[in-house]
Amino acid sequence: MLMLNNLVALIACVILAFVKCWPSGTANFIMITLFATGMWIAASIVSKNIAKKSNMDKTTELSIEVFEHAQTIQLLTAEDYFVRKFEEGQNAVKGQEKKTAIYKAIQFALTQSYVYFSCVTTYGFGALMIYLGYINAIGNKCIIRRMGSDYGL
Repeated sequence: MLMLNNLVALIACVILAFVKCWPSGTANFIMITLFATGMWIAASIVSKNIAKKSNMDKTTELSIEVFEHAQTIQLLTAEDYFVRKFEEGQNAVKGQEKKTAIYKAIQFALTQSYVYFSCVTTYGFGALMIYLGYINAIGNKCIIRRMGSDYGL
């Protein structure tokens, strides 16, 4: 329900921004589109890397095999073979986890910094519109601040 509420609020704010001042609405729409695209790309890469990691991870199967045949392995002195095989499997998975961690960090950075980038864009674009004479700062009762307050600031 919260996600639907946020989505409806976002759509309403974009529509109001287009109605009140179409250049500012366009800037906000572009910002939202870039953010959504970046998040979608990072999420798809993370899910692909997680799937690849799960396909590569054979350590659980190897552990079960070792526990089931522990006595035979001890009698054949094949412990070193299984230890090497287990370490190779873990090292292969570690590389995949490092790649996944980078994209998860990108997702986290995007979500945490989006509010600030949108405020910078809104205030910067509003100041440019005032400077170029598209809007009057006093007559519009600080529409720029209202748009910033949509993001909770």
